[in-house]
Amino acid sequence: MRYLHAIPETLIPYMIAIGAQSYANPEALRHLRRDCMNEHLLLDGRTVVTWSKGRSNRQQRRSFLRDKSLSVPNLIERVLAMTAPLVPHAPAPDRDRLFLVDSMNNRRTVLLVPNYLVEAHVRKFVRRHSLLNGAGSPMALTMATLRPSGLTLAHETLGYDILKTQALANHATPDTTQRYVDRPVVRRAQERVIGSLQARFVELVRTGSYSEPIEIEPQATDAEHATAAGFICSDPFGGVGDGQKVGRLCTAWLGCFTCPNAVIPLDPDVLARLLSTRAALIEARAALAPDRWRLLYAPKLEILDNDILPRFPSELRVAALGKQTPVLPPIE
Repeated sequence: MRYLHAIPETLIPYMIAIGAQSYANPEALRHLRRDCMNEHLLLDGRTVVTWSKGRSNRQQRRSFLRDKSLSVPNLIERVLAMTAPLVPHAPAPDRDRLFLVDSMNNRRTVLLVPNYLVEAHVRKFVRRHSLLNGAGSPMALTMATLRPSGLTLAHETLGYDILKTQALANHATPDTTQRYVDRPVVRRAQERVIGSLQARFVELVRTGSYSEPIEIEPQATDAEHATAAGFICSDPFGGVGDGQKVGRLCTAWLGCFTCPNAVIPLDPDVLARLLSTRAALIEARAALAPDRWRLLYAPKLEILDNDILPRFPSELRVAALGKQTPVLPPIE
């Protein structure tokens, strides 16, 4: 770097890399705060990144591993170091922002990187690295395209499960997520899956048997209700939870509150199970030693009250009342 501080040319590639992995909206990403990172409460090696979405009244957050040099936490730490010399010279409203730049004009103004500079340097980034699309033309890359492109790729990785992709995108409804991933490549993949299932169904009707039996992975059958608290786990055999082993069904049912594999469908049955879990946590507060309850269970109740339950609309709460739920495993 030719300067002792960040300039747009060096800062924008970091913004692109962070946006590509976080799926944050462009404006939310631009306004990322310097204190946006916190260590995960329960999972070692994971960092939670939090940002505010302009059209939403709640914060968005995702957890990331630090296992790679270009992981989001490591990228943010580099930007913090590059922009630290600029903080004392920034106007008060911008001093808590991550993406500070020197305007390099005659007045040498330090400010939050403006939109027009972001757009201009993204185009320069494309030209500098000769990024091309499938047709061989310069890629039409913008900060706004990172989110739908990333979610489309994630949707494919998640087996085109709209509820899992919705949780990843921090959307309030699956309808919003569907608008992001409703693309020709996704529709073609879905049509292939549907066509394959239809062909097998016709074969069953005609012959009474399949020539090629459908192989169902054990993860697919156990993932639906692999947890007692109402979550759906995207990989209950992944061994992510504390004390769990790869290949074995996870037994750490209270770990779902902070597990990156947890998916929370907006469904009355799921809400009923979550409300039962909340009641069990509150009941345990009276039975356990106060210090133990505060250490192990208070953070989970806080996540449930502040982050999870507010996502459910009021009409689902009405539908969840009176639902019978299975007996929860004992907390202690």
